Amino acid sequence: LGRGSGAGVKRGTWQGTPVACKLWSAELFSDGDARGEWLMGRLTGGCASLVRTLAAWETPSLGMAVELLEGASAVGGPPSFASVTRDAFVEGKHARLTPAQAREVARAVARAGAWLHARGLAHCDIYLHNTLRVAETEVVKLSDLGAACAYDRHGHTAVEKLEVRSFGLLLLDLLSHLQVSHDGTFGGGEAAAAAAALRHAAAACTAESLEARPSFAELCAEL
Repeated sequence: LGRGSGAGVKRGTWQGTPVACKLWSAELFSDGDARGEWLMGRLTGGCASLVRTLAAWETPSLGMAVELLEGASAVGGPPSFASVTRDAFVEGKHARLTPAQAREVARAVARAGAWLHARGLAHCDIYLHNTLRVAETEVVKLSDLGAACAYDRHGHTAVEKLEVRSFGLLLLDLLSHLQVSHDGTFGGGEAAAAAAALRHAAAACTAESLEARPSFAELCAEL
């Protein structure tokens, strides 16, 4: 199905269900380590907004089976030399979403963030290129736990607010790649309201003050 840094992904079957099998060929790679991602996958199987790990094994090498999202594609592309740290979009490959569809993407990522941080876990790589969407069913899930970590939620409350800023940049990237009418607007009604909600959340998430930024739970309620 594909290959990333340090691992390949193949189609497989687990208990009669089609799955994606991630098989690591290296312990350390450019943006994480195999065992950290393997362990985090085992911890996060209960979140419906994350790509769920269904099975994991250590021999003959580290591997895990995750749910296979048939027809899914990444909402955005990885950063380019031009965008540096921001998602890049390729016309024809990354669909322009309606404001309502974009808000559903934002809601799913916010739910994943709320679930993780309520348990002292941080994703650390919240991007649209790590967000998978099935256009036919509107299913959206956050993927790629290669950079995820655990932290002391009570002693380090700023960790969530740092990740909220990443979410705010994701919202800005979403807003930059929306469907617009021929006059360059979203029209009125629900579309305009959805776009306004995204802009308002993005502004709150990227506030200079950590204390002023909302939590992921508050973002779920707002969106």
